[in-house]
Amino acid sequence: MRPPELREYKVLHSPYKVLDGQVGHRPSVQIEYHVVQLWLVLEEKPDTKMGYKILYDEVADQFGHAAHSTSPVPGDIFDGYFWGSFFDAFDAM
Repeated sequence: MRPPELREYKVLHSPYKVLDGQVGHRPSVQIEYHVVQLWLVLEEKPDTKMGYKILYDEVADQFGHAAHSTSPVPGDIFDGYFWGSFFDAFDAM
């Protein structure tokens, strides 16, 4: 088991902005996000990076989830916090 690692995660903003133009037959969408640094505590599939991740935010003193995405924004996307312990976050995977 490796020690926790501080990494960057994207937090998607909602709602998405639908732009006037179209791409193919679908409306063009602008997706905005900001980046946060959180501690990676556990990675479900460390060899492929494609599984769920349990994160810890030391400022908020909370655990949360992230998952890898290829669309609409590529990279690791922070899904949100869980009220409770590491084991509550683990059970929610």
